Amino acid sequence: MTGARASFLGWLADPGPPFREPVLVPYLERPIILIGPNGYGKTRLLRSLVDRHTARLFSSLPRRLAPYLTLARRRIEDRRRPHDLSDKELFEAAEATRAQDDDEAWWCAHLDRPDLWWTVRLAHNGAVIGAVSPDDPFNELVRLPAGSRHAALTVEPWVNPDAEDPAGLDRAVARAFRDWAAHVLSDATLYANPLVATRADGEAISLLTLATAYCTLLAERTTARLRRLAGFPLELSCRPAEDFAWHVRVAGEWIPVAHTSRAMSRWCTLAATETLRELSQCVAEVAGDAIRTSDEAALAGTIDPVFVPPGVPGPFATRSTWVAMDEPEVHLFASEARVLADALAGRGSDGRTLVATHSLEFAARFVGIGDFLVFDEPGHFSLDRPERGIGTLLTTLASHGPGILAGTRVLYVEGDWDVELLERLYGPRLAAANVLLSRMHGVKGAGVAATSVWQRMMSTPFGMVFDAVRGDAAQRQWNELLAAVATGGRHVALRQLRAAIRTARDARHEDVELIRLFHAVIDGGLENRLRLVMHGLSDVFQVVHPKVYGVTALSWQEAGYDGTIGFKEFCRRVASVDLGDGRQCRRILDAFDEAGRPVEAEAAAALSRAIDGFLDG
Repeated sequence: MTGARASFLGWLADPGPPFREPVLVPYLERPIILIGPNGYGKTRLLRSLVDRHTARLFSSLPRRLAPYLTLARRRIEDRRRPHDLSDKELFEAAEATRAQDDDEAWWCAHLDRPDLWWTVRLAHNGAVIGAVSPDDPFNELVRLPAGSRHAALTVEPWVNPDAEDPAGLDRAVARAFRDWAAHVLSDATLYANPLVATRADGEAISLLTLATAYCTLLAERTTARLRRLAGFPLELSCRPAEDFAWHVRVAGEWIPVAHTSRAMSRWCTLAATETLRELSQCVAEVAGDAIRTSDEAALAGTIDPVFVPPGVPGPFATRSTWVAMDEPEVHLFASEARVLADALAGRGSDGRTLVATHSLEFAARFVGIGDFLVFDEPGHFSLDRPERGIGTLLTTLASHGPGILAGTRVLYVEGDWDVELLERLYGPRLAAANVLLSRMHGVKGAGVAATSVWQRMMSTPFGMVFDAVRGDAAQRQWNELLAAVATGGRHVALRQLRAAIRTARDARHEDVELIRLFHAVIDGGLENRLRLVMHGLSDVFQVVHPKVYGVTALSWQEAGYDGTIGFKEFCRRVASVDLGDGRQCRRILDAFDEAGRPVEAEAAAALSRAIDGFLDG
């Protein structure tokens, strides 16, 4: 999509039944996950989105199409009757026309609209540009003809495993090698038979040795790519002497890829196709730089390093690749599906990924980094975006099974108001890290929360946030207990903790409950998953700026708070605010929002260090 990504808004798709009408699928530069039961239209929508004839929606017309606005504008200004031009004539006219900077503003005035969006749709004999109102993108206010060659540049270059035919892989390699060799060899004419060429003087030469070296490089990089893509520990070979047939080593024996499982042939074909693309891109770049290499060395089977892509192969040829997959988890073992999900989710910052799936476990990898189209009935979906938090999405999908929670980490905080405040401060970051906030009804609920059935079933780390506990002291105490478990066994650490509980009855309740938490975690065998998220503040509401409480000071220290009493008691004395009263907590949060959510710098820094340590850990 040359020069168009920044203004690309999404697709105006018309998938057909079970959809009763066209739908707008927005693109926000994040992966898009389609999930729901069979028969609800996921596959039909996915196919419609990757269809090059589906209309694309733009906030500003891509640069290569701008001359068509100028051409149509001139016809109107000159009062010329429009006349039909062929697709070729339209392309040539646009190539000879310089777009005007004010074209889009002119069209807004001409159509009496304050703003316009633009649709681009490839037809079978050309292309159409439509001007639409942002509040009604399906109703074209005007339609302008455009050349298909220019319009095609706005269509995403999709990679789709189901579009690659394993039976045609050998022919694809033969064609790719012939094109590659044409760049590598400067003094040779190639023919339909990719293994034969002639020199400029007419001498026939064999390309079998060069083809063997090319196929060795191709197979090695495809093998490495396949491991990154789906975790297959396979060794592949491509044999030019056998019409470029592909084989895979299984239990020490080489067998044709065509005789392997559907999953193996599917993913081998995709990995090989991506490697062919990678090699072609590399040789084209070298050819563009006019680098001279030795024909004789190449014919002897030595490939110049300039023709070898740098580095270890990634899952796809380039990070700019657009990937569409329909039920990619089908025929994959659970560990292989996890590798694939990780590979796709790893591209999350680039977007350009479209997945339709039934697997909650597969979809779980995209929670917080992707936009979910959740199908709730045939032909209907709701859009769930990360910035809205992940709670609603997890609640909706968890009703169908616990798999969606496979990658979710829980951060336990003391109460409901702590949840609300932390959501305001860190909501997008929590969502992006697939972290769910949960209250534990005070520190006395920490041990129960940590050893709940939920935590015993999950395998992800969980965090505990206590007020009034210093992070370094708590971590040091925990490290000593872990060392006791490692050296003397779990029973030794538990004995120490029981003794500590008996002797700490007069200590602060936070310190006592921290010891009880440690006992519950070690007794439950969950010590490898506990993460301490202790910020050291007397109360998490200390992060809210004093002015929100009506206190005229730039910091709590300036306001007179020195930590000798609890922050809640200080607020009662100085600001007449009772943070133990839910109604007053609500009033503080509302005032916090109205003031633009100002924070007290020192407290905010302490809280952020603790939260960031958990999110990044």
